[in-house]
Amino acid sequence: MNKDQPQELVDLQEKLSEIFWYVKSQAKMARHTLRLVSESSSGDLDDTERRVHKQLQELGQQLLGQYLKDLLYGDMGYRLTLEGQEYKRCHRQRPHSILSIFGLIPYKQSVYYSSSGTSVRPLAMMANLPERESTYFAQEAMARLGVEDTFRESQDFYADFFGHSLSPRTIEGVIGDMEVSYPDHENEKALPEPVTEEKIGAVSFDGKALPVVKSEQTTGKTREALAGCVYTVAAKERTAEEIAHSLVLSKKSSGNKEEKAKPNGAQNIEYYASVTKPKKEVFHSVRERARQRFASCSITTTVCLLDGATCLWRLAKEYFPNAVYVLDIIHVLDYLWKAAKALKEDQDDARDLVHTYLIAILKGRIDGVITGLRIRLAKNKISGKRREEVEAAIQYFENHRNFMQYDTYLKKGYPIATGVIESACGHLIKDRMCKAGAKWRMEGAESVLKLRCIKASGNWRNFHKIRKQSEKKRLYPQALDVAA
Repeated sequence: MNKDQPQELVDLQEKLSEIFWYVKSQAKMARHTLRLVSESSSGDLDDTERRVHKQLQELGQQLLGQYLKDLLYGDMGYRLTLEGQEYKRCHRQRPHSILSIFGLIPYKQSVYYSSSGTSVRPLAMMANLPERESTYFAQEAMARLGVEDTFRESQDFYADFFGHSLSPRTIEGVIGDMEVSYPDHENEKALPEPVTEEKIGAVSFDGKALPVVKSEQTTGKTREALAGCVYTVAAKERTAEEIAHSLVLSKKSSGNKEEKAKPNGAQNIEYYASVTKPKKEVFHSVRERARQRFASCSITTTVCLLDGATCLWRLAKEYFPNAVYVLDIIHVLDYLWKAAKALKEDQDDARDLVHTYLIAILKGRIDGVITGLRIRLAKNKISGKRREEVEAAIQYFENHRNFMQYDTYLKKGYPIATGVIESACGHLIKDRMCKAGAKWRMEGAESVLKLRCIKASGNWRNFHKIRKQSEKKRLYPQALDVAA
C-alpha cells in the first residue's frame, strides 16, 4: 500500500476489503454446508446480500461524509464578497446533518454574515444542498413510496430498505414541498416526439370522490377530484356489429357490469387532476397542453369524450368549442342493460334486446331506439322501479342525442369510449386515495394527486430534474466564485 495515500482512502480500501472477504467467507461456508446439512441456510445468498447491502450503506455514508469534508466546511477565508456585498465569517463552524439514502450524514459549515444581517453558506452553495434536510435522492425515494402507498407503509419500507426511520408526517411534508415545483415542471416539460403521436387528438374528463377530513373547505365526508387527460389515437374504422358483438355477445360480457371497450391505441397519455382547484383549472390545463401537442404534430381533429355529467359537458363546450363531442358508449350500454332487464325478465331476451338496440344506436338511429323504448313501455304496462329504469334510459338518450352520432364517429375512426379516463380515476385516485380508513386533508391530497399525475404521465425523472434546478435558482441566486 502506498504510504503517501491519504488516510481517508486507506479507510475506504479497508472497508471494501472487509466486504470482499466477507463474501468469500460466505461462499466457503455455503460449500461446507452443502456437504454436511443440506437443510441449513448458513452462508446462503440471502444472508450475504442483506449483509453486503448494510455494509454498502455504511460505505456510502462514509463516502458522502468525505465529500462534504472535502469542501473544507465552505471556508472561503475571513472575508467574502458577493455581488458587491461584503460578508465576514462567523468564528465557528455550525454543526449540521443531512439525511441521505445511506443514512444521516453529519457535517459542519462556515457561515458568513453581512452588516445588514444576511448570511451566506458557501458549502451549501457549492454542494447545492436542498432546503429540507434530506438529499434530493432521499426525497425522491420518500415521494415515490408515499405516492404509491400509505405514509405508514412507506415509513416501514424506507426503514427496512434504507435503515433509517422516518415519521409518516416527514414523508407527507416532502411530498407537500414538491408541489411548489409543479408550475415550473408544467412550463418546462418537453413535448412528445411527433413521430410517436397518432392522427387524432383526444381529451377526456371524469370525477371521483375521495374521503376527506372536515374543514373550512369541505363540510362533507368526501370531496370530488376531477381528472383530465390528453392523448392521441390512430383512426380506426369499425362496424356497429363488431362493437356490439364485443360488448354484448362476447363471453366476457356480463349483465349490467360495465365492460371496457378494447383500447384504441392511446399514445402519450398525460394526466391532470385536482381536488382543491375549480374544475375550470383542470380543463384549462388540459386545453393548453392539447394545444401545444396537437399543434406540434399538425393534428386538426380533437375528440372530447365524456359521460353524462352536465357540468362537464358545459365546461367542454367552453374550453373545446371546436371539438367533436362523444358520449361514452359504455355509459350508453349501462342504461340499455337496465332498461332491457326492466322490460325482459329472461336474461337471454334482455341480452338480445340490448344487442339489437346497441347496433341501432351505433348506426345513428337513436330516435328509433327512443321510440321503441316508449312503445315497449306502454305495451308492457310496467311500474315502480322497472318503469323508472326505462324512463331513465329514455331521458338519458334524449338529453345526449347530439353527442351520440356514432355512425359518423365509427366511419371516421374516432374513439367512442372513455376507458382512458375511467382507468385514470381508478389508478390515479381510487387505488391510492381511497384506501381503507384513509381521510385526507385537502392540501395533502392535492400534493399526492399532482405527483401521481406526473408519474403516470411518464414525467417522474424530468420533474425531479426541473425541481432541483428551480430550487437551486431560488436558494442560491448569487454566483459563488471558487478557485480550483
